[in-house]
Amino acid sequence: MNDKNPYSPETWQLFLDLVEPDLDSLTQEEVRQELRASGIDCASVLDRVKSSIQKHADRAALTQASQKRERLLRPAPGPLDAVRKTRDALLDEIRKLIDPVLAQVYMNKMEKAASDNDLSSLLEDLQEAKKLNEDFEEDNGTPET
Repeated sequence: MNDKNPYSPETWQLFLDLVEPDLDSLTQEEVRQELRASGIDCASVLDRVKSSIQKHADRAALTQASQKRERLLRPAPGPLDAVRKTRDALLDEIRKLIDPVLAQVYMNKMEKAASDNDLSSLLEDLQEAKKLNEDFEEDNGTPET
């Protein structure tokens, strides 16, 4: 024995056995009673733990649903994927394809209200219309206006 600890390990173990219950031999009800006697409300603790677990599960489900929705709304790959354009580039391309007077009218509305997907769709439509018009002119000569 050293000077700082005058008791042997066996003596300490006997003391701890006396003041500390054997937790392995206690039933759940005895543990609950001990906790209640110590002022710990197991029901509220369990409710908080369950609530926290539910919040995390809900947040995970929401994140997963959000990611799935994002994947589903992502445009399908196509020939234009290689040349995805910025909003300004889309607007410039659209201006080139339509009459300058009409372009100003369309652009005032499109710049304010249209999403990038709307602009991409409009550009594809205008390009297709231009191609159809060129094909028509090749087949029939210049159309009369």
